[in-house]
Amino acid sequence: MMLAALAAISITAAAPAPPGLAEVGRLAGCWKAPAEVRGRDATSIIRGEWHLGGRYFVLHVRSIAKEPYEAAITYGAGETPEAIGSFWMDTFGGLYEPSLDLANLI
Repeated sequence: MMLAALAAISITAAAPAPPGLAEVGRLAGCWKAPAEVRGRDATSIIRGEWHLGGRYFVLHVRSIAKEPYEAAITYGAGETPEAIGSFWMDTFGGLYEPSLDLANLI
């Protein structure tokens, strides 16, 4: 049983990302992003990681400035190879229209 589960995971992980999602995946890694918002320091640490066998890419933004802010943007493949969808969650909370988006990146 365990061997079958591991085999399924390795098959899932090997599938290449659609072109639109692969573009976002170029943000994989971790870095410091100096920034200002309304004249105030908004420096953040950003980490981009693939999840669920490469089906989704998550960009996590965490402020290291005095004003606390955190966001997680999840990207997934769209209906065509070039399309992606995204869902934005942050410390402001709640579901509102700008938190969900669909686009073509290529």
